[in-house]
Amino acid sequence: MSAAVGLACSIKDGLPVVHAAILNGGTIELFFRHSAAAHDDWALQLRSLHDMTVTSLGNIDIDSVVVRGPDYNSRRGLTAPTSRRLAAEGVLVAAARQQVTKVAYLTGKEVGERLGIDKAEIEERAVSMGCSNVLKQAGAAALAAQALRNDE
Repeated sequence: MSAAVGLACSIKDGLPVVHAAILNGGTIELFFRHSAAAHDDWALQLRSLHDMTVTSLGNIDIDSVVVRGPDYNSRRGLTAPTSRRLAAEGVLVAAARQQVTKVAYLTGKEVGERLGIDKAEIEERAVSMGCSNVLKQAGAAALAAQALRNDE
């Protein structure tokens, strides 16, 4: 049986950091973690993110991927880290689609809606299935990816 993968990106010290969770059977595990090299310029950081994602997704049988996007907050505005995160998430979506047919880009709220529950509950479910707190957004996205693969 094919696996479902969730990807979540954050910006730490100006660098994109990606956590990938894989749902295979009844457990969610860390699939890969990628942090860009600080000595690379922004374009090379995105290129390394793309290459790592394409290679990792191409190594096993995966039939659906959800990239966890940001929840909207009109009060925060578009900060530099948010702008970088959005660019990195675009790279993740494109890289995932290069390897997998069923790919979605969903906010935390949309991840919960896909499963008929709220965002906090789906993240709690991911933790109960083996995710650490660091991995819970990617784990919740993997659960949504499982639901995505069931959509025809």
